[in-house]
Amino acid sequence: MCIIKPFRVHRKPFLRDVGFFTVAVGLLLVILWDGQLFSWEAGILIALYVVYVVIVVVGSWWERRQEHTRRVEAMIRAEYDDDEISPLTVFHDEEPYRDDRGCMPFTNYCILLLTPIKLQHLVVWTL
Repeated sequence: MCIIKPFRVHRKPFLRDVGFFTVAVGLLLVILWDGQLFSWEAGILIALYVVYVVIVVVGSWWERRQEHTRRVEAMIRAEYDDDEISPLTVFHDEEPYRDDRGCMPFTNYCILLLTPIKLQHLVVWTL
């Protein structure tokens, strides 16, 4: 994807995901070391996933709450400012990455798509 269009990854979610992935793989290696899988070991893996989901949901809620608090504080501070800038304007460094489907010029064949669809004898990959 980086070859097509450069993009930035947010540091905190990336480190969270890599951390949980590392813990899950390590835990899976320890569990499978003896060649047997017990139900309580499977329960530990499920519990790890539930913890991950809770952290993602709570983190998203917390980010929205912080953004709302920043907007309210900016509105309160801007009430007595003489600037023409709207307090509700939120600065974003870049627009989020959007993967637009690139089609080859002068053809009907789209590239970089994922699900195979057979058109006559040609296989085209689509989402």
